[in-house]
Amino acid sequence: MPNYVEADVSAAIDAVLEGTGLRAAARLHGVPRQTLGDRILGRQTNIEANQPNQRLSPALEKRLVEFILKQELIGYALTHAQIKSLAQNILKSGGDSRPLGRHWMDGFFRRNPELKTKKGIRIEYKRVDGASPENIDIFFKRLAEVSWIKPCNTYNADETGIMEGMGVNGLVVGSSEMNPKGSYVKGSQKRTWTSIIECISATGKALTPLVIFKSATIQEPWFARDFGEPWAFTNSENGWTSNDIALEWLEKIFLDETEPKDPSESRLLIVDGHGSHATDEFIYNCFRENFFMIFLPPHSSHVLQPLNLGVFSALKRAYRKFLGNLVMMTDSAPVGKLNFLRCYSRARSETLSVQNIKAGFRGTSIFPRNKVKAGGSRQVLAPRPATPEPPMEASPHEIHTPKGRLDAQKLLDNIRGKSPSTRLVFRKLVKALELKDAELAISNEKIRALEVEAEKNRASKRRKAVEKDPNSRFITIGDVIAAREGQEAAISRRKPRRVPEEHGEDMAEVQEPQVRRSDRIRVPTKRAIEVDDFSEDS
Repeated sequence: MPNYVEADVSAAIDAVLEGTGLRAAARLHGVPRQTLGDRILGRQTNIEANQPNQRLSPALEKRLVEFILKQELIGYALTHAQIKSLAQNILKSGGDSRPLGRHWMDGFFRRNPELKTKKGIRIEYKRVDGASPENIDIFFKRLAEVSWIKPCNTYNADETGIMEGMGVNGLVVGSSEMNPKGSYVKGSQKRTWTSIIECISATGKALTPLVIFKSATIQEPWFARDFGEPWAFTNSENGWTSNDIALEWLEKIFLDETEPKDPSESRLLIVDGHGSHATDEFIYNCFRENFFMIFLPPHSSHVLQPLNLGVFSALKRAYRKFLGNLVMMTDSAPVGKLNFLRCYSRARSETLSVQNIKAGFRGTSIFPRNKVKAGGSRQVLAPRPATPEPPMEASPHEIHTPKGRLDAQKLLDNIRGKSPSTRLVFRKLVKALELKDAELAISNEKIRALEVEAEKNRASKRRKAVEKDPNSRFITIGDVIAAREGQEAAISRRKPRRVPEEHGEDMAEVQEPQVRRSDRIRVPTKRAIEVDDFSEDS
């Protein structure tokens, strides 16, 4: 590869125009004499000559480079695979579905020398002191890179889980002498989790929520006839969001409801580090729709997430209040999906107000922006200095493993150099561990087989699911109403059985007579016949 850049060629041309000889200028700036001569004669560079053969146009490639650089500044630098997938999606949107070549990235870097491959230094996700002053400072530096985005286009989205029943043991009043430690309270113990994705803006706007049920299908009896909330509903195996659900939420809810009046304006979405926000399709939508994402530092949502500070706590408190009132009226009856939606709808309308939403952004100091206030929160902990642990003297009869657990291979490695009696003890211990592992594996297989059998038995008892658009994972209340009307129409189409005219026309239908036990024809048994004969003889 040549060891000169376009700036060296331009400097050599300027030197020739000022009177320096061609050979001397080429040698001075490290440019081949033939290349310098061709450029003086007006010939194109290799990049300019190959532009018609580029898969991405120069304009699209320039925009892609700007997007990559901006993503690095706000804390999420893209990998080679993500950049290639992003370019492939751009081409596919223009009708070009051919795959990119093996060396496309090499040419991409040659054409854009402002980009460079670096070592990715990832922040540890499970760090105890996530809300540290260092992380707060990094987060607000990322916000400063997109300070030109308007507050009305700044959003925060998060997923929260709510239990259908009463999930905690509350405080009750009773005798101080009998059972002073606690008292049993009658109530439903069903603890099914339902997830809800909420999104709010810095100006107090709340988007349509997405309710994710933990089920195989969505059933029509879950929705009351008077439930008219224009929400979106879907289901998943574990009740939490997935990559597909997050992508469809982005395309059908977020992008549709946050479209700015001026298409040239950018949007900002503040999210946590969930993997569904970093898929190739999610990143491509960021590029296509001109919006950026900022990831919160790990374990800092209690300080930096507006939904946590201004909305979720009040929302769950109100939900528990309405649910407690319902439980008092229905005693120990299960809450169920229908009552869950009623209670959550009332709690949401009461607490998801413009005042609470703005208070969440103000509490995190994102808007109005105030890094000093955020760093001075009492929940921001300074990093503790690492205290070296005193060295421990290893006993010849003790086993120290890196993770504090016994492992068969580590035990075998530790028996080298031990006395014969110690080696015998180790071998017996290894054998016992292997037997326990085998028993555990057999037990797990039996449990899986029983779960599959139980799932088959439950499948026959499930109610009819609500039919939905095959191109969408989400269901709205309109789909539920359509399914209910279709079921009622099917019932009304059943023809009633008419009775003869002599019984009168006022009877609309007659049910089939049910045969009772007393109306059946009974055949006397041999024992009954003998008893009758005996009674006649006597």
